[in-house]
Amino acid sequence: MNKCTICGSDMKFIPAGVSRKTNKPYKAFNACPKGCKTTFKQYVPAQPQQSPDKFNAVMEKLDNIEAMLETINNKINNGTANK
Repeated sequence: MNKCTICGSDMKFIPAGVSRKTNKPYKAFNACPKGCKTTFKQYVPAQPQQSPDKFNAVMEKLDNIEAMLETINNKINNGTANK
C-alpha cells in the first residue's frame, strides 16, 4: 500500500466516480485520509477485449456482407442487375 509522503499514513483508495461539486467524472486514485493533499493515481486495468466468440461472429457477418456485395457487383458488371 502507498504511504503519504507528508505524514506517512496509509493512503485511502477513492474509486472512480462523479464529482458532486462539478458533476464531472474522475478516475480512481489514492488520497491521504488525514487531508495532506497527497494523491496517487490508482492503476485501473484496461477493459477486457471482446471475447473471441463475439469477434468471430462479427467477422462471419462481415464475410457474408462482403459476399453479398461481390454478388451485387458481379450482377452490375454482367448487366443482370434488376432482372
